[in-house]
Amino acid sequence: MALHINLYNEIQKQDLQRQRDPVKLASLGAILLLIAFVVYYMYRANATNAVELQLHNLQGEWAALEPQTTAAHARELELMAQQKVNLALVNRLQGRFYWAQFLERFAATIPANIQITTMEGGFQSRKSPVGILIGGVAAGQQPRSAAEQFRLGLQSRLSSFYSEVSANFDANSLEDSPATVQLGNQMLPSATFKIQLQFKADAPTPTPAPTPTPNARERKKSP
Repeated sequence: MALHINLYNEIQKQDLQRQRDPVKLASLGAILLLIAFVVYYMYRANATNAVELQLHNLQGEWAALEPQTTAAHARELELMAQQKVNLALVNRLQGRFYWAQFLERFAATIPANIQITTMEGGFQSRKSPVGILIGGVAAGQQPRSAAEQFRLGLQSRLSSFYSEVSANFDANSLEDSPATVQLGNQMLPSATFKIQLQFKADAPTPTPAPTPTPNARERKKSP
């Protein structure tokens, strides 16, 4: 059996102790930690630079777009003001009263023995009634009755087109006139009048047809 003698035993023990020295291990750990911090710092620095570059680019874009934004806002305010004006005009047009159409309907109610001498009217809005003061002369054997028939016919005729129609003689306006009027080959006495006409421009509400009773239905079915 061979005998091996290690002459470097003491030297190897010293080298092993130096390798396991706590100070060296701590220094090595501190170096590694420092390297990790340096790497992390460089990473964060690059990320910060990228964010700053993006911020700079966005600021440049905003500086270029800000005048356009200001102009667009001013244009928006201008268009909104114009829209309000247009809406007011549309509402006014939609809520106006058609005088030509009324005059056409009114002319159809005037008989041959009635002459209209004056007419004054006004209209504010759809919520308020139309008010018209009509002055004229009625001729006939009984001119007051002729004026009354005209008033009733006027109210009945216009009730087909407008709602809440009222036609009344103005206070003490129906009076006999000393003048005579020639109608055809006759000279007829006359009377002057003034009619206060009021109505709403809305169309009248149609009256529903009455429902027939059971007896009426049976009579209708029977031959």
